[in-house]
Amino acid sequence: MLIARKFNLNILQTNNNIIIKYFARRKSLALLLAGGNLLLVLSAFEINSFRLEPIPRLIWIALGIVLIGFLIYLSILDLIEMQISIGVCKVGLVLGIVSTGILSIFTNFDNIFLLIIEHLSAGILALLIMNFLSIISAIVLKKESLGNGDAKVAAMGGAWLGIEGIAISMCIAFTSAGLFSFIGMVNKKLDPLVPFPFAPFISVGIWLVWLFEPSWWIQHWLGLWGI
Repeated sequence: MLIARKFNLNILQTNNNIIIKYFARRKSLALLLAGGNLLLVLSAFEINSFRLEPIPRLIWIALGIVLIGFLIYLSILDLIEMQISIGVCKVGLVLGIVSTGILSIFTNFDNIFLLIIEHLSAGILALLIMNFLSIISAIVLKKESLGNGDAKVAAMGGAWLGIEGIAISMCIAFTSAGLFSFIGMVNKKLDPLVPFPFAPFISVGIWLVWLFEPSWWIQHWLGLWGI
């Protein structure tokens, strides 16, 4: 039993090392990611110009910096230790609710209280659904594939994005993680029986929806199907 456990830990560490090396293999890749993120931010300003008109851009940027700070920290922690700080997620959730209140003031939303309740409900709903999926996957696959920490990150994202936003974020997260896993297994770089950090994929989904907002994603998704 002890030998098997050590073997699984070694495989898990190998998976983590492969993922970390994959994202930090070359400086050119880091520069490409940084440049791509800059283009995303600039594009978001143009695409969401209608959204930003009543909101001072400095406030929107400041809130975005707070959000990306939490996402980067949680992603790195998950990559290195396969753990999520529940305390950090709780603070991020509270700040997500505060952010919702601030943005609703500048957008002249009719009922700030209802909007805050909706975002708080999104966090709770994301937590419950992720925990449910974790239980189902544990029963079907006979192993834990989704951790409680992933559910906490999703809950934090719900507080920032609302129900519609976190739903789209999780679709992006599961799709990107599935593609990454498939490519890794095809190349025989990842062990299909050992879980890998999922928080980075959730973080990417949350950040992309924050940049372009849910309506942009829905519009372009429907556009792909000619609707």
